Amino acid sequence: MAAATTLLSALEGATKLRPPAAGAADQAAEERVAAEADMAAGKAWRQRDPGRPADGAGWAQPRAMAMPSCSGAILNDHLERVLLSVVPSKLDTEYLWSCLGEISLALAELGRMWRLGPFGSVKNLFMTRGSDIDVTLYRVDAQGEGNSAAAVQVLQVAMPMLVQRPSLEVVRFVPTARIPVLTLRCNGLVDVDLSCHNTEPLRNTHLLRAYAEARCAAQGPAGPVVRGLALLVKLWSKAACVCGAPKGNLTSYSLTLMVLYFLQVHPDFELPCLPTWAFDGSGPTPKLGKARWRGGPRP
Repeated sequence: MAAATTLLSALEGATKLRPPAAGAADQAAEERVAAEADMAAGKAWRQRDPGRPADGAGWAQPRAMAMPSCSGAILNDHLERVLLSVVPSKLDTEYLWSCLGEISLALAELGRMWRLGPFGSVKNLFMTRGSDIDVTLYRVDAQGEGNSAAAVQVLQVAMPMLVQRPSLEVVRFVPTARIPVLTLRCNGLVDVDLSCHNTEPLRNTHLLRAYAEARCAAQGPAGPVVRGLALLVKLWSKAACVCGAPKGNLTSYSLTLMVLYFLQVHPDFELPCLPTWAFDGSGPTPKLGKARWRGGPRP
């Protein structure tokens, strides 16, 4: 409990939340019930057909990314409230995926050999409100993969197609980066980092999503221990100004890997290690990646 209180103190500065006042227990309970209902309604996330061309069709909007209630044995009520405040709502999620649909429609002129692959927090379930979107443009035959010069050329060709859409504007283009990136802004609200021939993150995202969906025996069929702890660490790192590669700090991705390692080696959790080779970056979580774990202190 002392550790949870310390973490809460750091998080409150970032989220502008305060511990519930006396008499607020009923409100907190109602919020948890509502979140659990949202999760039940959105339990089955629809997957986009990986073989569908980048023509704007078939972009399935996932259901709400609501966080269900966490057991008090893992996170106290105050931390639950922090989580519920930062997890994207159904409306947030639908809006983000509509932005991806706009980009997909704009790039339809490239032809049926091209795909648009979202990666990072928008796809691996470790997203918070206000996060930007990472997406890569790639060919199904892997032509040009890892070639920065080819990536710059494709992004330069794509730029005029993208700005034809009233909802999209170019914020910046960094062709000299190790991975060239074109940053777009959708409807003046959401930033989208578009790369090209950059498919390795798709596999990493596929793997992290499986961990986020890991079934915890101590908390029922949808125990959010992995996702909840990773989000709290992410919030703490931003509040403490120790997150972000541009400032010489660890990235959110690196911090998430540290959380996974902690849960794997801690004797009270023993999160299983998933086989990385089973994740190719497309489709639903493979059978080998559907982890079940004890997820709680030994009796």
